[in-house]
Amino acid sequence: MLTRGISPRAWLRAGLLLVALPGCRDSATTTEPEARCRRDADCRQGQVCQGGACVNPADEAVVESPGATRAAAAFADASPGPAWRRGGPGLPHPATASGPRTAPTVAWELSLGAAISASPRLVTVEEEVLACVGAHQGRFVCAVVEGPRAGTVALELQLDGVVWGTAAVGPGPGDEARLYVGTDADTLHAIDVGTGAVVWSTRLGRCDPPRALGPMGVRCDVDGGPTVAVDGALVVGADGVYRVERDGAIAWRFDGAPADASAEDGADGAVAEGGAEDGADGATDGDESTEAATTSNKSAKKSTKKKSTKKKSTKKKSTKKKSTKKKSTKKTSTKNKKTGSKDQEAAEDLPPTKIEHVYAAPVITPRGDIVVGTQGAGLIAVDPEGRERWRVELVGDVDSAPAVGGDGTLYVGDDGGRLVAVGANGQLRWTALLGAPVRAAVAIDPRIPAGRRRAPTERVYVSTLAGNVYAFTRAGELLWTLELGAPIQSTPVLDAEGTLFFGAQDERLYAVTREGDVRWRIELPADVDSSVAISPGGRLVFGADDGMLRAVADPTAPVDR
Repeated sequence: MLTRGISPRAWLRAGLLLVALPGCRDSATTTEPEARCRRDADCRQGQVCQGGACVNPADEAVVESPGATRAAAAFADASPGPAWRRGGPGLPHPATASGPRTAPTVAWELSLGAAISASPRLVTVEEEVLACVGAHQGRFVCAVVEGPRAGTVALELQLDGVVWGTAAVGPGPGDEARLYVGTDADTLHAIDVGTGAVVWSTRLGRCDPPRALGPMGVRCDVDGGPTVAVDGALVVGADGVYRVERDGAIAWRFDGAPADASAEDGADGAVAEGGAEDGADGATDGDESTEAATTSNKSAKKSTKKKSTKKKSTKKKSTKKKSTKKKSTKKTSTKNKKTGSKDQEAAEDLPPTKIEHVYAAPVITPRGDIVVGTQGAGLIAVDPEGRERWRVELVGDVDSAPAVGGDGTLYVGDDGGRLVAVGANGQLRWTALLGAPVRAAVAIDPRIPAGRRRAPTERVYVSTLAGNVYAFTRAGELLWTLELGAPIQSTPVLDAEGTLFFGAQDERLYAVTREGDVRWRIELPADVDSSVAISPGGRLVFGADDGMLRAVADPTAPVDR
């Protein structure tokens, strides 16, 4: 329901602020050809060959509709930095605001009643910043972050299952603003922010029952938040990669299997490619969705949810599919492997592997490819029509979301304890051995000065379940290692000054400098797997295992009034 304080009319005056990542330009911008070519391979990374000239496909792909322009006028995505129209709902690029420089204090806290692992999505409605997030019992709220009403609930819903992923903000069929979020009931929901109602719910896959124990029970879960494409459609993972239109219809599904195996997928109840009919059948109106939510919430929380093993045996916490034993925190080897590794060459001789599950959100590259980490099939890129472009087979499952660098390089960690850098065309550039699984997304800082005689270069940060944080150059050179000793699943978030903020499973929130020094740490009542969101006023908003949504602020900052 929509609670007091914000009227439906105020919400309806809100729209979506469409902000492109670097490389995505206004449709009026022209791009001069940079080189003559005969094929895409003749062009620099991220460009394609058209009419004998290398051009940036993103320049032609980003075409704003008049309706999208109108929607941009009001409902603002308050997440500082790129809005991930081409990228994903993770936060690998710096925010435009600065977080607390000294150990913060709790400004407010709000109980959601169950563990929160998703990151809050910040939106602005008539000058009020709201943090929208779901919890493990299906409760979804938007809370006011700053101002006189800070810590109060502006919107509240009960969904049909555990919410693991971060919500996305995008336009509906009529360009009205909507929030999109998935649950472990194999369902993607669209929430109309004007009324606070679920306007459609689309079930992905045909896993029956949705919450069966074991790998089959989690295969179709919509765990990662959806990613909004340039045209407003959604790309999201479950038992494969889906494109879902604004009205909830499924446009296509890619499951990683060879093309001639698609007919078999239909036999076992999976959604076939081009399954718009399945999408229509799976979509329900808001009333049906709300009724289902009140009854299905009685289902027991899955004990097989994939999660690292906790240090306290008495803690009650759902775990994702498989547990990971805590690894040694000793310093690990970070020798890099260049392009052409033996395991990649061997994988090329094997038939394509079907995707078992997609845990994290897909990302969209500057050329428009959808890149997703998978369980069982490595890192895969598909084109906007759902056809495979390339894949990189890795040692372990890929449960972290890929991040895109300024030059189009993709960075992702896997359960085999490796960080890999992959070019836009699927070439493996380098690999770093970290010695423990990676579940958080990589953070990228593009603003690192390299010295008087060298140009600035990107810096890449990655954390592991062994409790280590690493900093690498774009070329894969290890700069420093910080050993904290507690598993880290919270994606590091960079503020405007380059400070890293993240939580860990030692019931602490950390601030770490670019040089790898701990600026501050604060004790909390529970582990923090949620990544922080940095508000325009410099507050850090995040969830924790105790079910509390908290905002912390510099103790010297002005008090809400």
